[in-house]
Amino acid sequence: MIPLIPILACLACSILIMTALWAWQKRTGFPAIVDVAWAFTTAGAGLALCLSADGSLPRRTIASVLIVIWGLRLGIHLARRFRRHPVDRRYVAMKERWGEKAEAFMLGFFMLQALAAVIFALPIMSAATGDTPSTPILAIGLTLSVMGIIGVSVSDHQLARFVSEESNKGRICRSGLWSWSRHPNYFFEWLIWCGFAVLAADGPLWYIGLGGMLLMLLLLLKVTGIPHVEREALKKRGDAWLEYQRETSVFIPLPPRKRTSE
Repeated sequence: MIPLIPILACLACSILIMTALWAWQKRTGFPAIVDVAWAFTTAGAGLALCLSADGSLPRRTIASVLIVIWGLRLGIHLARRFRRHPVDRRYVAMKERWGEKAEAFMLGFFMLQALAAVIFALPIMSAATGDTPSTPILAIGLTLSVMGIIGVSVSDHQLARFVSEESNKGRICRSGLWSWSRHPNYFFEWLIWCGFAVLAADGPLWYIGLGGMLLMLLLLLKVTGIPHVEREALKKRGDAWLEYQRETSVFIPLPPRKRTSE
């Protein structure tokens, strides 16, 4: 049975947080704060639902630890990025497109993020619900989630180090994991949610874990992730990015194809 009261309580808190931050961004002009807030709000909602879930102590403990690590890593990463670059071109373009109704639409966007935070907390809850998972389920689920957390951390670190070097200005990062995938950070992010789905597989809410994994994949491949990054990179890098596309897997890390030029 799905615990509606804890879910609705998390949604109410999420809406309050996002409303307050919408008012803050309206005054300061920095709507990119929503990205940071989404990471921490999702983790907070996930933790709350884990602790209130009808599951064994091992299940709730494992799911809680994983979502806290996920939220802290992503939230701190996005907060550092926001501190360096508080003005995000995506949100500038959105406000320009919306014109006089920009703030009203932005409020709707913040509310959508509040809802999304709770939606993505549900797979965490599903992993925390039920009896202690079998050893194979536990081993596979933990392996996928831990691999995902390590992989996305390494990806972000490699890209940040590359960008920080002045000699790389205007160049495409094609070292480390970025030589095997154009978006290794997204792939390993998805792997984390695959782990949650596996952990929920022998529980009563397995379908929520599976749905969260598929929804994250859809968003990364078709909606908010890869399509936007690819469009912007093609505008900025042109032929160099086209070459990168030809030689490097878009999502799943694979051995790079032979480079046509150096």
